Amino acid sequence: MTTMKSNVYLLIFFHLFLIGCANTYRQDMDLAHATYDQQILENIARSGKHVSIRTVAIAKIRNQDLLVKLALSDENLEIRFAALRGIQSDSILGAIAFDCGKYCDLTKRMQYFNNKFEKLMYDELYTTEGGAGECNIAIRTIAAGGLRDQAKLAKLAVDDKSPDVREAAVKNLTDQSILEKVVRQESDTVVKRIAVDRLESQALLENIAFTDTQYSVRNAAVAKIVSQPVLLRVIRSEKEDFIKALAFRKFLNKDSILQEIENSPPIARFMMIDLLPDSSRLIPRLAGRMDKLTDDARELLARYKMAKQEAYFAKKCAYTELVTDIWPTKQEYLGGGEKRGEAVIMNLGKDHKSILEEFWETRYLDFERNLAFRNAYVRSVDFFRKIINWDEFGTGIARLSKDEQYALLNSKIPDVRAAVIGRLDEPYLLVYAFVHASSPDIEEKVYFRLSELYIVKDLFRRLNLRKIQEIRGYNSIDSRKFIKLFLTAQLISEKEYNQIVLAQSEDPESRISSQYYEFVTDQPTLTTLALQRDWINGEVALEMVSDQECLHQIVQKSNYPQHRAIAMGKIVRQDILESIALDSSCTAEFRVLAVKKLMNTGILTRLGKSNILIIKQAALSRIEFLRKNSKK
Repeated sequence: MTTMKSNVYLLIFFHLFLIGCANTYRQDMDLAHATYDQQILENIARSGKHVSIRTVAIAKIRNQDLLVKLALSDENLEIRFAALRGIQSDSILGAIAFDCGKYCDLTKRMQYFNNKFEKLMYDELYTTEGGAGECNIAIRTIAAGGLRDQAKLAKLAVDDKSPDVREAAVKNLTDQSILEKVVRQESDTVVKRIAVDRLESQALLENIAFTDTQYSVRNAAVAKIVSQPVLLRVIRSEKEDFIKALAFRKFLNKDSILQEIENSPPIARFMMIDLLPDSSRLIPRLAGRMDKLTDDARELLARYKMAKQEAYFAKKCAYTELVTDIWPTKQEYLGGGEKRGEAVIMNLGKDHKSILEEFWETRYLDFERNLAFRNAYVRSVDFFRKIINWDEFGTGIARLSKDEQYALLNSKIPDVRAAVIGRLDEPYLLVYAFVHASSPDIEEKVYFRLSELYIVKDLFRRLNLRKIQEIRGYNSIDSRKFIKLFLTAQLISEKEYNQIVLAQSEDPESRISSQYYEFVTDQPTLTTLALQRDWINGEVALEMVSDQECLHQIVQKSNYPQHRAIAMGKIVRQDILESIALDSSCTAEFRVLAVKKLMNTGILTRLGKSNILIIKQAALSRIEFLRKNSKK
């Protein structure tokens, strides 16, 4: 018993000790942040108990002698770095940058700390070799980064053995002759690129752009070139795609160099088309033949820019932004040889939200004899279809008026005309599309639509959705097109369709895929589908349920906790949330989810007295959250 009491006392003492340490730390940190008294700050910098507190104080002191002492002799490397950044004397920084190793023990050299110590210190250390060790290099690098003396920076930039120190020196170097010398003799790519960034001589930049073997160095040079003839030479001769595109970005009269764009490698050409204004006269020339669909990323990008000039897309894509990315890919073969290709991303967004994102990449065969560049596998019709179907109000698939359908059928771009075929809701528009297709690809799509109408109608008559998927020559996406056509053309009513879906979703013999749920809009029907035994299909239906009463029904009746959780996440009506929160027959976890959305402080206060701990905690936390927000 005595031993147990002793252990308890020890635990209490240890707990109080930790609290005391924490309070002391906070007090010291507050003091370091708040005070501007130099004597107090110097005392904290010298003998503070915590590195973080000492660092705060060091950033505010002005005593250069103390900063030098801390920088060169403190046992903690972080303190030395912090002090070093506060030193303002070029002589001291120069001495440290050239050799911190020799002068780290300041206690033996305090005689230098007088009005003449800077010159003595510099004279002694200037001629010594760089200090050894990673610690010394780090300290010397920080010192070099604070230097402004061009003579010292020049010596460090040219002669120092450490690339880190040379890099720090070059960043502050303005002497053009020294920078030129660094560029000509530097072996480190990073240092050389930074030197190029600081060069001003256009002649030297031009020479680097055409002769240097390092990609990043040439890129840095091209980024600073302003001469239009030189940029044109880069566009014509540069082998690296991204440097070529950079020169094109800076080239002012882009519409004058169609041939250079057409002759560029595929990846560079994509980036150059992306940089062209939508209204550029070159866009139609780069969009390919208008009597066929395209599977080329460059032509698709140009066709999208063309589409934005048409009334429908100009309105729909207003204030949107297309962000693209492209990079090379490759496939090496065991028998020898390498196949090169590409990967492409096109992301259309609005108000910082993605409308669609398409990713395409080159498809490599297991064995390839022809090792020429292969384009990414692009599906242009899918791209335009998603834009047409996008509804910015989030209510589902965007509605198309008859005028809009007609306008899209008259688009100059075949991919747009092909994309809208699935949205045509009048037979005469299908006939019009077939007659005015002007593209074999579109003719084929419309022909199959027209020729299969009677087959689909017969299948609807027999109320068998599964058979629609089995039509030879069509996949599930095509079958959904037919269903949409018949619904919009009122060849079958929504009520009849709901009855078909319900019947066949419950029949094990004719069980249909959840892909057919997308045309069900009746909320009770969707609720019934969400509560069915099939877990996956039920979740698909649940995602389409928005009626609050229906969601409440799912929470009460679903056999799947995950489905109930999803439904809970979509409920926002306060009376339903209150009902769930107060329902003792409901599980505590779901009651907590309801509590976290409640706004009624009276109900929350009542729940704050609950015997169930997690509900009580959730209610009290919610009350505190609402109280804080009301003050704001």
